Amino acid sequence: MTLLYSLVRPGLLTGLLLLSFTAFSQSPADSTAVPDSTASGRQWRNLGRKAVPPVMQKRTVALRVSPLGFLNKARVHGELAFGRQASGGLVASYYYGQFKGLKLEPFVRYYFVGRALSGLYLQAKASGCAFNTEYTYNRTITTYNADGFPTSLDTEGSAVIKKGFKTAGGGGGLGYQLLLGTKRNIPLDIYVGLQWMPFPTNIGESFSETATLPDGKRTETRWSVDEVASGDPELGWYTLGPGSVLNGMLSVGIAF
Repeated sequence: MTLLYSLVRPGLLTGLLLLSFTAFSQSPADSTAVPDSTASGRQWRNLGRKAVPPVMQKRTVALRVSPLGFLNKARVHGELAFGRQASGGLVASYYYGQFKGLKLEPFVRYYFVGRALSGLYLQAKASGCAFNTEYTYNRTITTYNADGFPTSLDTEGSAVIKKGFKTAGGGGGLGYQLLLGTKRNIPLDIYVGLQWMPFPTNIGESFSETATLPDGKRTETRWSVDEVASGDPELGWYTLGPGSVLNGMLSVGIAF
């Protein structure tokens, strides 16, 4: 019996060592090992798992509205990044206050702090618009004989007359845009600048209408602006209107 054991013992030891080595090489820990945070996307896909991107996706399009402008206008902004630090877009505003009409403002931006759609930027823009506004006119009718001498002068109340006009200009300024939210897809944009878009000086001028009567007499109707009733449209234009020299905007929206 002792002789048999001494013959078998070396074989048993060798078998146990082989079994231990095989079990260790096929351990569950190795078969389900997950790459660390520096693993490539290919390693993730090889394991059948979805990789988490190391950085948030870059936003290239922003759509915004200006909630503080609703007192006299509805304004929407569109912005597209076309480089790491450059973007361009369009601001469209429809005014419904003292001046009624559409204003379009194409712009370009250079983000010198941060990157496009997020950071501190310089902006340059052009402006074009088509508006109408109302003036109160006093009406005075003068009647002339056939020989040209005036025979009567009548003042017959007043009338509100709508005047349309177009103008263009441009401007520039400084601004800062933040991307808020857990997904950084809520742009908050603050812009302050100067612009120049001249107000037409001839739209509030007096004018006359002439008519010849069957008996040869002639009437001249003169319309003159009632400055008290009409106020000062030019002042309103350059202060709080579409042509305000100080040009500030606050807008918020969504980015893609």
